[in-house]
Amino acid sequence: MKFDAFKLDAVVNKIEKAHKITLSTGARHALTSPILEAQGFGSDVSNEQVSKSLDRIISTTAAHIDPLTGNNRQITSLAIAQAIHLNFCNIPPFCGPVVPAATRSRHLSVRLVSGHRLDAIHR
Repeated sequence: MKFDAFKLDAVVNKIEKAHKITLSTGARHALTSPILEAQGFGSDVSNEQVSKSLDRIISTTAAHIDPLTGNNRQITSLAIAQAIHLNFCNIPPFCGPVVPAATRSRHLSVRLVSGHRLDAIHR
């Protein structure tokens, strides 16, 4: 399923209400930007995948104190970054194979594997 910003915002609102938290604008952007960007580069992002990953991230933020607000109900982008870090790489499409820039050659091909971008290096 392709998400536009409005559909994705509705999914985030639903998860936000279910966890009884409030996301800052920065937190919303930290959650939604990777999904919209992955789609823009051709990744097939499923509704189920997005919902599970966002729920996992929000569950993590609700279980920890936000470093900026001092509570676990007002969530900032810093708390989202920490939650992504704690869950990496169990939250597709937020993660995928990492290819160091120093190992890239002139011939770099991109393909999708299970909805993730995979950079294959050809020497």
